[in-house]
Amino acid sequence: MQEDFSYETGVSTLVGLRYETGVSTTLNYCTSDKIQTINPNLKKNAIIATLIAKLIPKPKTQENNMVIITSQQIAQFRSQLAEYPEALKALDAIEDCEGNIEDAAISLAIQAGQEPNISENWLDGLAKRCRVAICQSEVKEELTDGQLNAAFRDLVAAKICPDILVTSVIIYVFKTGVNEFCEPLEYKL
Repeated sequence: MQEDFSYETGVSTLVGLRYETGVSTTLNYCTSDKIQTINPNLKKNAIIATLIAKLIPKPKTQENNMVIITSQQIAQFRSQLAEYPEALKALDAIEDCEGNIEDAAISLAIQAGQEPNISENWLDGLAKRCRVAICQSEVKEELTDGQLNAAFRDLVAAKICPDILVTSVIIYVFKTGVNEFCEPLEYKL
C-alpha cells in the first residue's frame, strides 16, 4: 500500500512524503529548503508526528534567544524611528530577514565591517556588551515606556556600537524584557 501526505505549518511546508506500508527502505521527505530522512520502520502515525515535530518551529527558550517581530511591529518601529536613516536601514534589513532580528543584526554587522561569529545568541552578546549604557535610568525608562526613538538617540550618542546595530539591540532588549535584561546590574556585591 502506498500513501502520499502533505502538511503545512505556516513556517515550513512539507512538500512531499512517500510512505509505503511493509517496505523497509529509506523514507525521505522534502521541506521547502531541504531533503530529510527518518526511520522508515515507524508506524504511519509515528512518522506523521515526527514530521510535524520537525516542521513546527521550536518555542523561544533560554538557549534559543531568537526574537522575530511581525511586519506590523516593523511598521510601528519604522514610524517611531522615522527621523533616523540608520534605524530605517536596520528595519529594512530586519524586514528582509522575515523579522528575525538576529539574522539582520549579523548581516548589518558584516556590512559595518565587523566580523560577528554566526552562532546563535550573537545579538544577545552584543546587547550584553551595551548593557551598562542601556540600563542607565534614562535609557532604561525610555525602553520600558516603548520610546524607542529616544533610546536610539541616546545610545547613538553614547557610541556603544555602530549606529546601524543600535536598532537591533534596542528592539531585542525591548522585546525580551528591559527589566529582566537590566536585572544583573542591580545586584550588589
